[in-house]
Amino acid sequence: GDIGVCPNCAILPLRHGDTFITDGNRVAEAITYAADMGAVGIVLATGALSNSESTERAVAYAWDMDMLVAGVAGDENSFHHNFPAVLERAIYSHSVSHNTGDDDNAVYSYFNTWNCNNFGARLTIVAASGACATGSAAVTGGVIGLLHSAGRDAGLELSAGEVYQLITMTATDINLSEAEQAESKAYPSHEGWDAFYGYGRIDAVGAVDAVTAGAIPPVVDITAPRWFETAAATVVAIDGLITAERADGYDWSLEIGLGNDPLEWDEIATGSGDAPFEGTLAELDLTSLPPVTIEE
Repeated sequence: GDIGVCPNCAILPLRHGDTFITDGNRVAEAITYAADMGAVGIVLATGALSNSESTERAVAYAWDMDMLVAGVAGDENSFHHNFPAVLERAIYSHSVSHNTGDDDNAVYSYFNTWNCNNFGARLTIVAASGACATGSAAVTGGVIGLLHSAGRDAGLELSAGEVYQLITMTATDINLSEAEQAESKAYPSHEGWDAFYGYGRIDAVGAVDAVTAGAIPPVVDITAPRWFETAAATVVAIDGLITAERADGYDWSLEIGLGNDPLEWDEIATGSGDAPFEGTLAELDLTSLPPVTIEE
């Protein structure tokens, strides 16, 4: 082993099954217990066979108790709904490493996806690890611990939402050119969020530096529609929650992108405020969207 990301963090081992694959209700029990014990994060290298109401409520409860769920995308080099990591308010991650399997060879890129990792529209971030998606959750859990430690050193108690925002906003964007992708044999990437790398590679130093500098971002949470929810109506209300406890006010912009990995985003609403907001941010007329084209 090695020193790890947060060597002074206390660890609470919890068993919810015998293997990576387990029952969602048992995962829910582990999440709830960890939150009640005062944990600030829970690492779940787990693929649950079920997703009951208790699992969804446990993840929501963890968020309310300021415990962030660090889950994994899974290891099938594909995309599927890996529960409970795919749920709202959980971090959905996979790992990246150098572009050669031989440690003695020259390294061209450290932004290569392990071929075992899953990907897709739900991906949050990636983390440097010598293992598949499991390693990314361990790294993320360590960074969660570091952020809370840095916050307490500064006299701050960080919420789960603030830690989530710190991790995503300080991540290193992965944006390799076509020539760089060809040389490193990396998966496709582009500027900003993308389906193979999310918001980018987690940056422990950048996130901790933001805490020590007092640069704690507002918390933004889209509460409706839910992930992968189908819409029967032609007009969909986009609801959200915005809080900025450490700022005098905030400005917000709501954008939409089409498809699994959008290259363009369109602004559909803006606003500002100086008090917490919870409600409808915009209404989206689905009939105004361009028709979907499927290439043969």
